[in-house]
Amino acid sequence: MATKTFNPYPLIGSQLIKGMDEIAKTLNSNSTEEELAEVIYKYIQKIYYSQATTQLELEIKSIVFNIINAYNNQKVLGTMFNFQQMIFVDMLLGETTTDNTPINSLGTWLTDIEDNVVSSNLSTDQLTPLLLGIESGKNIYEYWLKKVNDPGDWKKFFQPELSQNYINIPYWLTSCIEGALVGASCSDRGLIAPTTDIVTVEIVSSLIGSLTLGAGKVIFKWVPRIQPNQISGGFSDVIGETPDNIIKSSNSYCTNKRKCSNSGTNTCSNSGTCSNSCTNNCPIIRD
Repeated sequence: MATKTFNPYPLIGSQLIKGMDEIAKTLNSNSTEEELAEVIYKYIQKIYYSQATTQLELEIKSIVFNIINAYNNQKVLGTMFNFQQMIFVDMLLGETTTDNTPINSLGTWLTDIEDNVVSSNLSTDQLTPLLLGIESGKNIYEYWLKKVNDPGDWKKFFQPELSQNYINIPYWLTSCIEGALVGASCSDRGLIAPTTDIVTVEIVSSLIGSLTLGAGKVIFKWVPRIQPNQISGGFSDVIGETPDNIIKSSNSYCTNKRKCSNSGTNTCSNSGTCSNSCTNNCPIIRD
């Protein structure tokens, strides 16, 4: 009999849902990012810290704003994860999730990724941000499926037609996952003081990230800035720019089976210089 695999962070999912409800109840269509940061700070302080301090407020809000900047500029993920981790990041945030999987099958897709992450040869430290991101993704997916039919406090942020909100679920989902991934990976930058140890810090920061992008994408309709590599047909839009001397291309790790040339350069049919990247946006990732 096969042994069942577990995501060790189930509590993060329920905390995410309660936080999303708190944000929707408190904010309105005229609210600002600063007000979002204030709500998240008060929620995180209440469930994780015994008392409010100026230092804690500064640290939690700094995570919120750093994650907003990271999302809008799309230049962070490639610096936070190694090659094998980025394979799973690309699965979670790429076209299979946003465009190629039926919305009613996204829960199954996330569970499939989770099983593969758990059975991979990544270390526990390398698994942690991925599993936090997946747990946030599974819960926010079920949350939005319910809310598009019964919006409650989210109605003020939704489009008038149910179908318009339903088709946005994959993008709301990936934004929340991205927030969790970035949040879980910014604790070593000293953005938040430990409650007990470094693992707890990763969990708290991941929750802050998933709340920030999970709610902010819906409320503020954020659209990441176009990056130079997207204009030139360069790197995968999941990971942003990477210096030429540390990029790595690989046919075998393209999840969509798109092929990269052995040299890592484009095969250009038009005139002009080819950039140092893979054809068809195959991932180019740090070792």
